[in-house]
Amino acid sequence: MIMSNPALREEAYKDYIETAEHYVDHLPACRETGLVFYIKYNFLCLEYEQTHESKLKFILFATAEKAIDHFCREYQTVASDFYNIFFIKLAHLHLGIGVLGNNIDGVSITRTDIESAEELLYRLNVGELSDPWKWGLYIAKSKIFLINKDFQNALKYAYQAFKHALKGNFKREMMVTEETIHTLSYRKYWIINNLEEENGNLEIDHWHLDLVYEINYIMVFGDASVAQAVLSRDGVGNHSSIHWAWGIAVTMGVYISGGISGGHLNPAVTVALACIKKVSWKKVPFYMFGQYLGSFVASAVIYFVYYDALNEYDGGTRMVSGPNATAGIWSTYPQNFASVATCFGDQILATAMLLICILAIIDERNMETPKGLMPISIGLIVTMIGMTYHFNCGYAINPARDLAPRIFTSIAGWGVGVFSACVELRNCNKMEAFASKVRIRNNIIRETFAEFLGTFTLIIFGDGSVAQAVLSRNTVGNHMSIHWSWGIGVTMGVYIAGGISGGHLNPAVTVALACIKKVPWKKVPFYMIGQYLGAFVASVTIYFVYYDALNNFDGGNRMVSGPNGTAGIWATYPQDFASVATCIGDQLLGTAMLLCCVLAVTDDRNMETHKGLIPFSIGLIVVVIGMTYHFNCGYAINPARDLSPRIFTAIAGWGVEVFSYNDYKYFWIPVLGPHVGAILGAFLYQFLIGFHWSEVVEITSDIPIKEIKNTVVKEKTGHTYDNRSLSADS
Repeated sequence: MIMSNPALREEAYKDYIETAEHYVDHLPACRETGLVFYIKYNFLCLEYEQTHESKLKFILFATAEKAIDHFCREYQTVASDFYNIFFIKLAHLHLGIGVLGNNIDGVSITRTDIESAEELLYRLNVGELSDPWKWGLYIAKSKIFLINKDFQNALKYAYQAFKHALKGNFKREMMVTEETIHTLSYRKYWIINNLEEENGNLEIDHWHLDLVYEINYIMVFGDASVAQAVLSRDGVGNHSSIHWAWGIAVTMGVYISGGISGGHLNPAVTVALACIKKVSWKKVPFYMFGQYLGSFVASAVIYFVYYDALNEYDGGTRMVSGPNATAGIWSTYPQNFASVATCFGDQILATAMLLICILAIIDERNMETPKGLMPISIGLIVTMIGMTYHFNCGYAINPARDLAPRIFTSIAGWGVGVFSACVELRNCNKMEAFASKVRIRNNIIRETFAEFLGTFTLIIFGDGSVAQAVLSRNTVGNHMSIHWSWGIGVTMGVYIAGGISGGHLNPAVTVALACIKKVPWKKVPFYMIGQYLGAFVASVTIYFVYYDALNNFDGGNRMVSGPNGTAGIWATYPQDFASVATCIGDQLLGTAMLLCCVLAVTDDRNMETHKGLIPFSIGLIVVVIGMTYHFNCGYAINPARDLSPRIFTAIAGWGVEVFSYNDYKYFWIPVLGPHVGAILGAFLYQFLIGFHWSEVVEITSDIPIKEIKNTVVKEKTGHTYDNRSLSADS
């Protein structure tokens, strides 16, 4: 071994220097000093790998760091893969100094060990090489957390590294990082969640704590809100209060149990997560036991709290159906017109959207939602599902929320009728993990799929809320539920697609961002295909989910306008008094304000909105536009949201009138108007705000790094770079 024989070590070192001098003759673009330093770096790394003495490691790393840093500064103008590699290696080296230098005496590694690497990141200021640099930095961070068995943070930084490898199209780095992510993902969910490895022994987690915390708390609020509305005959409660109560109940339930068990509260969620290997199968029975037991106990509690009100309401005669029925306080029951197929499809769609949105929120590779915000986000999903898919059969979307209360009511006086009135079938098939086989490598295709699913989510909840309000004749929905559903639909769509494509969900947004050079024009057609197709497929889905309700509403006679008109569920139509000019102005203003606000929220030079809060903020923009510009013509503000559903209704039975309505004067306005308005809004923000950020400052060693983080930095080389593009948080 070289380390054990000083003579061999010196001889090897001389060989490396001779090799370096030889290559200098063949690489005129590189001076002798830089390449010699590079070879010295390789030699020192060889020594580092063969020693276990922390102090020596530190010395070797420090020397190697100086060598490679010298090369990088000496050859900043060399535009080659050779130079890119050095920045990656420098990230490893500088980080190694921080780690080893603070760990010589056995001190545990902490987050402070990466501060020197973070500072160097800002001070190098080589904007065109920020992606390879960040790749090296994040991979090194990941390794630090891996050393400390902090698999969650190790995985988080591996994902960050992959994003920069992908952005820079570094093939080898992408492959290496993908392997790291795959390994960490497996270890995160199977070691952290199931087993702890200590001294070679595997110890089972305290699963009984998970069971206790999975006891279902949400029923105490959810079913109680139904009881209050029913027993007061809607005097102190209605469908709106029920939707919000269920959502807030879920939020509180996740806050209570999330830190221990993950806060599933739902057997369907637990089984689904086990199918994709995010939960151990051995835990599933215990989670489900806690969930069903919690629901049963909560049902009993609600019964005794409202016992006197129940007797006052039904005179002590417990009924499942009829004007004084009360079994629906505890379990869900379908509308008379709803077929088994409709109810089954309703449950499948709503629960599928629940899981898609939950996975988008908790996916650290996506929008990086703050942990404390996750329960609120998940609660909003449930509220939105209530506002859009309550009408057919009450949006159970949770076996424990329905079956345990149903069993309780059968015991407490309602009898076997609670089962004979409605039988629900549930099935779950095991799904093997095959992500590595189906993963798409092409960025544009990935982004197109993201836009498809994000837009699908938007329309599923937005138009679904309109369907529920119209077909129930505003008994289980109104304009407020519609506005909030569109807003939360946008929020969930951005959560789903934001980490991949940016979550535009709107062709007008995509084109406007391309106009101000925030999106490459070559991506625009693919984004638009995903958006229009997603909106069309969502329209078809809503039609079949509400097919029975449609026939119940209009008797099978599809009409665009009139008291039984239903085309407005899918596309927008103007008021009779609204002129063409008014409709155009309405769309221009609504979409311009949308883009102005979106750019403000996403501009990290402005209020520095946390990435995980951006979807919330954009959703609120849509809510407020609905509350202010719905009246004239329905605030389309999105060509895909209007044109694709309009085409579907023309095919599905409403005919050409969906285009000819108002003498063909309107259908084109929600398509062209938002594009023009979005472009105007984007340029308005740029001209008044975006073009006027920050002065140029000169970097000296006396300027603290925090003071230069959000400024444009000018190095002594004469090059000016936007330092924000190098931020480790970007």
